[in-house]
Parts: sequence; C-alpha cells; structure tokens
Amino acid sequence: MHQHLYADLQNADADGRIRMNTVGTLKDLERLRLSLSDGLAVELYTDDGDSERGLTIPGTIEFNKAEGIWAAVVDWSRLVCVGGNSVTEIMDTSQSR
Repeated sequence: MHQHLYADLQNADADGRIRMNTVGTLKDLERLRLSLSDGLAVELYTDDGDSERGLTIPGTIEFNKAEGIWAAVVDWSRLVCVGGNSVTEIMDTSQSR
C-alpha cells in the first residue's frame, strides 16, 4: 500500500527527485507516524490551494546523500490530475501567471 504524502512538486533536485522536506510533507509524516526509508513506495499529492483540483504521482523514497535529505524518485510521465482539469490545462494555467 502506498502512503499518501503532500509534496511540493516544484521542489525537485537536479536529478528530478522531489525533496521531502517541506512543511506539508513533514506534517503528513507526523500525522501518519511514518518514517521515510529507502525503497518506500509513496503516492505524492499536491493541491491548487483554492480549488478541488490537484496532482498525484507515485514515487519511491531514497536518501539524497549530496543534500542530506530524503527525496522521492518519480516518473513524470505518471503525473495524474485529480479534480476535473487535465495536467496540460493546469500546466498551461500555471505558466501564464
């Protein structure tokens, strides 16, 4: 079973891994009483903040030795929109801001 964790999908390192060090991620880890470990399967999510839409993407946790933090390896082709808009529509909207 994949744990659902908040992640800032724009907080990626040079290798495209999502850093797992944001306030939202840390709150989810505390709420779930979950410790990150190498190989842990997760479902990352983010939301629009003011609507019902959001994005999810599966990932696998690994330790980023260069930065000394946990990160999630993701396959960006598996990014899914939740709540009515396509990923393309969301990306187009965010780039026009």
